Amino acid sequence: MVCKSLLGKAHTVMAEGGIAAALANVDDRDNWQVHFSDTMRGGQYVNNWRMAELHAKEAPARVRELEAWGAAAAAG
Repeated sequence: MVCKSLLGKAHTVMAEGGIAAALANVDDRDNWQVHFSDTMRGGQYVNNWRMAELHAKEAPARVRELEAWGAAAAAG
């Protein structure tokens, strides 16, 4: 098995900081292409590019959907 996480850490634990989505609510230059590029670079380009692309494109709409359903953002 090959993975890029720390020994003893699962991939979901590595992403425990919160939801990743390019909402452009801090920097209006932020968009799905920037998120996709960051995701690919962070995965050392061994990630499944199609899954990373789908995530980057769909994440903003899913975050807004969760907010509409009443999900609260956790304070860091």
